[in-house]
Amino acid sequence: MDFRTGAEVHRRAAVAGGADAATGHGGGDAGVLDAFVTAVATGDPRAIRTGPGESLASHLVAFAAERARHCGTVVGVPTG
Repeated sequence: MDFRTGAEVHRRAAVAGGADAATGHGGGDAGVLDAFVTAVATGDPRAIRTGPGESLASHLVAFAAERARHCGTVVGVPTG
């Protein structure tokens, strides 16, 4: 949608990746699982670069963006 004029253009987007670990999120799921398995197998948590806080924050941003898109408004994201 052109937010100045209100004109709408519809396009079909190809899905990037599938629903399995090898292709999900464009292949990123495989990397997440590899890091987790490495951390568990070696007992070394350094293979996992982010924790649940970062994961939650990034998902909240995506959910807020989707809500803003559907509602046509600005949606705030909690910080801290």
